[in-house]
Amino acid sequence: MVDGVGLGSSSTVPRITKSPYLLLPQDGRAIEWGGLLDLSRGVSTLGQMDKWHDVLIGMNVEPFHGRLTGEQVVVGMNAASANAAALLEDAKLLLANGRYARAVALAVLAVEEDGKRDLIRVLSVASDADIKKLWTAVGNHHVKNVSWIFPLLVDQGVATLDELAAAVFSQDSSHSRTLDRLKQLSLYTDCIANGSWSEPHATIREGVARALVDLATRHIQRPPASAAEVELARQMIGDKLPTTYGELKERLRGVVHDAKDRGETFEGVDTEKFLADHEPLSDDTQKAGNSS
Repeated sequence: MVDGVGLGSSSTVPRITKSPYLLLPQDGRAIEWGGLLDLSRGVSTLGQMDKWHDVLIGMNVEPFHGRLTGEQVVVGMNAASANAAALLEDAKLLLANGRYARAVALAVLAVEEDGKRDLIRVLSVASDADIKKLWTAVGNHHVKNVSWIFPLLVDQGVATLDELAAAVFSQDSSHSRTLDRLKQLSLYTDCIANGSWSEPHATIREGVARALVDLATRHIQRPPASAAEVELARQMIGDKLPTTYGELKERLRGVVHDAKDRGETFEGVDTEKFLADHEPLSDDTQKAGNSS
């Protein structure tokens, strides 16, 4: 015994003091557990936690919140897409093995990671004033998951931009919060209505898991990003991000018009119908779209 810890009496095992202890990673640029069972070189007191910081600094993992080049944007978009696909594959493995709660959690994470791609797209073309807002949005789960409901809306016959915007950005819409809440319930216990406790394995049933994994599968099916996609973002953004839905719609119309002038086509999309004016959006929808 070493201070009450059953590690044996070998002289090769260091004495563990009363201070809390951690196993530190090996020196190097990758975070690796330095011999998890080799306590002779891995035990440390909390007073040496600065070694963790040194390892992370050596990896250069401090967040970057500045402007990206077009090439960096393409790399970032494709990295987000690849990670979203990997998360989805893990969700499918969990689903196949009856781990329904965790399957839902990873399916939601896949949707959020894929949603990051739309924000990264404009990080090389946005104004300096908008760059900070975009990086903040990249870390906002509600912003990244806002489009998860699109496949369901399409199933219900929604076919125009106005209809999509009214459903997604209305202040009456709770779909973004609902998905985030579902993720929380699939990961953690929680005290809910009437003081009862929820547990992920009991709260998330198979039907919900299958529906979410299927929805995520439909949601993240996109081709690889390219420089052309970044250029399209530049045309949409101009000098600054649009501040209202109406402004966004007019810019999109301009981009589509220019593309058609160049002889480009939009296979399977009736752009005239999609961008036609329908019922005017309420002030609440305008504000909600702007805040997102």
